[in-house]
Amino acid sequence: LTERAVAQLVRETIASGAEDEFCRSCHRATGGNPLLVHELLGAIAADGLDPSAAAVPRLNELAARAGSRAVAIRLSRLPPAASRLARAVAILGEDADPHCAAALADLEERPASEATTALARADILRGHPPLGFVHPVIRAAVYKGMTGIERERGHARAADLLAEAGAEPERVAAHLLRTPPAGDSRVAEVLLE
Repeated sequence: LTERAVAQLVRETIASGAEDEFCRSCHRATGGNPLLVHELLGAIAADGLDPSAAAVPRLNELAARAGSRAVAIRLSRLPPAASRLARAVAILGEDADPHCAAALADLEERPASEATTALARADILRGHPPLGFVHPVIRAAVYKGMTGIERERGHARAADLLAEAGAEPERVAAHLLRTPPAGDSRVAEVLLE
């Protein structure tokens, strides 16, 4: 949806006097995705949030929670391989290599390709390499939907996969920094490099 269409929905659903900055923030937080807009408007109404510019920080918190619920519903309707691939891409970050994402998700080439197609049809991932989410709110929802241990293990494995693939040390280190200290000299070497 366009910024104007989101503003119209906000004013029809929440309050006719919703401030412009609030409406623009609703569009930014959802990227105009109709499902996310609907979820956000429901969360705003349930919270009783005043549609003013002063309420934008609270709006952003509500958007993250509303996005999590919407994404969880979408992922629950897809095959398990699609959920695994979405979590792998969330760990790897934007512009993830499809082969690395498949390896991190423990998927062979064909199931990974099918999972990518399913995620693209569900408007979760872009359907072309490099892999990434259609909106940062969706990535945040998938990432936050994992437990802390799942995220730590995922980042540790991502670091190993990237190192094996010859990725630059900065990319490997970015994942190592998201793992708990373990006294591993190899990790220290990568971080120093």
